[in-house]
Amino acid sequence: MNKYHQSPLAYISNITLNVHNPKKMVDFYTLLGMRIFSQTKDETVLGSAIPLLTLKHDQTYPLETKPTQGLYHVAYLVPSREALGSILKHLITLKIPLQGLSDHGVSEAIYLADPEGNGIEIYADRPSMLWPYENKKLTMVTEMMRYQEVLALAKPFTGLLNETIIGHLHLHVGNLKDAVQYYQDHLGYQLMQYYGDSAAFLSTGGYHHHLGLNTWRGLQIAKKNPKTTGIVSFKVKNKLSAMFQDIAGLNIQFID
Repeated sequence: MNKYHQSPLAYISNITLNVHNPKKMVDFYTLLGMRIFSQTKDETVLGSAIPLLTLKHDQTYPLETKPTQGLYHVAYLVPSREALGSILKHLITLKIPLQGLSDHGVSEAIYLADPEGNGIEIYADRPSMLWPYENKKLTMVTEMMRYQEVLALAKPFTGLLNETIIGHLHLHVGNLKDAVQYYQDHLGYQLMQYYGDSAAFLSTGGYHHHLGLNTWRGLQIAKKNPKTTGIVSFKVKNKLSAMFQDIAGLNIQFID
């Protein structure tokens, strides 16, 4: 764990997805390098050295096809640029489709999606002393990753390293300002940066973001339907023990 993902900071530790095709989804995430912690007819728990992802099995869940609030992507943070290079080479070798390779100033990131369309980011942070600021405000950017440099660092891939964690979660919301205020009030997050007028990034402890929010699917879109595929809940490390439904229709569970 790095200093931005330790107690007492309120970081996101695990997410739960409803899945329509459990075998296909489990096969994908194990191919991605996750290990299986437990598996029953109803759910599979996967992760690195710790559980990161819970898949709820139910073939009656229809695939979510309409724009709703909920998951844009879950971002898995790897411990080094070398680890990122190893994963990138692994994905290319397996011909797993990629959606983007980005340099955000604070980090370098690979983007893809699982077989049911859930967005995934795999990224490595730069040292915080190198993060871009302007007038003491964080200024994340989106530029092309220098992927040849990253690939040159690759070592043989043997699975996600034990240090891999959920670095942040990025959600579609219906109203950006309302959502920013909501998560500030309920999670104690601070606003780190607005990205134009359609996205915002929040965190605790000065991290670039534990939570991203955007309205790229549209304004005032419906909340997430818990009876369709996709994200239904996420866990936040916190001194409290509680569960509640958030502004986007997701369940948030505080765990100590």
